[in-house]
Amino acid sequence: YVSDIRCMVACTPTGWRPVAVYARRAAKPLVDELKDSTDSWSMLGTNLSVKNPDGSWTTESNRLLIMDRRDFNKLGIGLDDL
Repeated sequence: YVSDIRCMVACTPTGWRPVAVYARRAAKPLVDELKDSTDSWSMLGTNLSVKNPDGSWTTESNRLLIMDRRDFNKLGIGLDDL
């Protein structure tokens, strides 16, 4: 799966401080071979917003990975790697 990792920081009088770390995962895993009909957005896009058939929007929060042991282990990285 493609994921993006985000780190939110704040500036304080003593320097930059981490506020939150999270990741967003694409809806589908990467395939070995692309065909002309392959939907690459489902494999590469990490935006959690999804447009419903009626034109309204929803969020696929099940693809949001919070910085805890359970979720970040799915990425295959740890705090030391960041």
